[in-house]
Amino acid sequence: IGYPHFEDQVAMLRNRQGANPLEQVAQVMTKDEVIALQQQVEQLFIHEAILRYVTALTEATRNHPQLVQGVSPRGAIAVCKLAKAHAFVEGRDFVTPEDVMAIWLPACAHRITLGNVQPDVNEQTILQQILQSVATPDKAMLASL
Repeated sequence: IGYPHFEDQVAMLRNRQGANPLEQVAQVMTKDEVIALQQQVEQLFIHEAILRYVTALTEATRNHPQLVQGVSPRGAIAVCKLAKAHAFVEGRDFVTPEDVMAIWLPACAHRITLGNVQPDVNEQTILQQILQSVATPDKAMLASL
């Protein structure tokens, strides 16, 4: 995730000098409503081809020459859960490759460890390269499995 830029941190410190902003947060739903939504998300369909796609992506991080540590199996599970949540927010009851692509960078940037890389290379750069290099399941593949 990284650290905030200098001015962003100054603003964060400035905003915390008075009341705690978290004290201003208002409840928008009950605990039971949140649990019900979580259960709905868990029930979304994720095709075998999507599971294989997530596995190929995460294995590509483990075999990348510029990474010391790739996305773990636990990270792959998180990618699937986040892809389901993305599909749910989009109003679908199934996961598409686009759901995986939408959450890939934010879900994985903190799960990898860079090795010796050029100054202009960061976690997002490598994850984007991996996303572009791994074959995306197409509709025919999704229908055949």
